[in-house]
Amino acid sequence: MNFDQWADWYDVYYSNVPEVETSFYVDLARESGGPVLEIGVGTGRLAIPTASAGVSVTGLDLSQAMLDRADAKLRRYQPLTGVLDLIRADMREFDLCKSFPLVTIPSNTLLLALTQQDQLRTLRCAARHLEPDGLLVFDVFIPGP
Repeated sequence: MNFDQWADWYDVYYSNVPEVETSFYVDLARESGGPVLEIGVGTGRLAIPTASAGVSVTGLDLSQAMLDRADAKLRRYQPLTGVLDLIRADMREFDLCKSFPLVTIPSNTLLLALTQQDQLRTLRCAARHLEPDGLLVFDVFIPGP
């Protein structure tokens, strides 16, 4: 999949997502005390409000175009009370050499790992980045028959 081509449409597509999703993830981040690892950060749609709420975020994405858009949006939000570090990496295999009290994989991002094997690789990699007693939170849409 070429996620770079999707970068131009990402914010348009998600402009109609209920505010409850953003509130849910920002509230979780605040409760965790941070820092937070967001896997599939995209254009920063959730990470920027989280950093604006004073929580430091490490945002990981495979698409450089998505990260570039996030960086451009981030510059418009300065100064932040939190920090947002953007990292280009594959969610199935990365090592940040640190752990987090909260790791999130929001907005159906886990389903972008198209095989069960790749989904498990992603979840294992996310779990390796959790602090003891840390929390891994993700959401997926599973259509009915």
